[in-house]
Amino acid sequence: MKKAIIFISIVWAIKSNAQVDKQFHFSVVQSISTDGKASKENDYYASFNLLSGTVKSIEGTEIGTLYNQNMGNMTGFQASGLMNNTKGYVNGYQLAGLINFSGNVRGFQNAGLINLAENSQGVQMAGIANTAKKVKGLQLSGIFNRANSLNGYQVGLINVADSVVKGGGIGLLNFYRKGGYRELEISFSDYQNIGLSYKSGVKSLYTIVSVGYNFLEESLYNAGLGIGGTTKLKENWYFKPEIVWYNYITNDLTFNTSTQSTHLKLGIMKKMEKISVSLYPSIYYANIPKGKEGDLTKISPLQPFSSNSKGRYGFGLGIGIGFLN
Repeated sequence: MKKAIIFISIVWAIKSNAQVDKQFHFSVVQSISTDGKASKENDYYASFNLLSGTVKSIEGTEIGTLYNQNMGNMTGFQASGLMNNTKGYVNGYQLAGLINFSGNVRGFQNAGLINLAENSQGVQMAGIANTAKKVKGLQLSGIFNRANSLNGYQVGLINVADSVVKGGGIGLLNFYRKGGYRELEISFSDYQNIGLSYKSGVKSLYTIVSVGYNFLEESLYNAGLGIGGTTKLKENWYFKPEIVWYNYITNDLTFNTSTQSTHLKLGIMKKMEKISVSLYPSIYYANIPKGKEGDLTKISPLQPFSSNSKGRYGFGLGIGIGFLN
């Protein structure tokens, strides 16, 4: 797949008929190259840097073992073992083992650790973090995504944007100042007798982090993760579907065994200024095989409507009181 992207990038750049000073550049390190120090003032179709190299612009392909630097723009494909630094725009595919720096990006920016761009239109994907002022497309990272203005989606543990034009985030925590949705909810249900949930994202798509306790014969701690959204029905009334995965352990906290259940909640929410009241009828599946009994099987006093050798299915009911921000 990557070979195909490289080939397409080269053909695309050559057919653009832009003004290019020289066809080819080769360097060992900056200034030790086919054009010496003058390379940073020249445009090339292809540049190969044994360790590192600096050119003005690339319209084709640039490959460096350690470091590539463009004083101007890059159109096509750029790859380095450690870092790419393009001071102008990137129009194509930028790939680095550690870090990508660039101006405006239109295409795909991929780094082992971090992508830093002025603006991004397309995809930013990094092992740790992505940052850009204006994002139109997707930011995907292992930990952190940051945008001033988001018109697309962020996927990472922590997602941050000053404003959301369209789209949203999927992560453990989503912090959106303008256009965001945040709710702290206290809930009571048969499967989580008392629970505390934090919901963050946008109205149409938010992430749920939940902890709770079950006051049964053998008390259970539980924690949950999920996603949800709200759709307005009429004034101050909302449809609030959520799907949440819960994990239960006994109160000795040994973590030797656990039970999981997945609830599809079809909630109805009444909003009153900064407070909401929600009713959550639900259908659940729990990984409790038929005939297996024990402390962790009693996650609800309600009887399941179906049980087989793999698990059980049942109904749940809950109510929540939320504090909106």
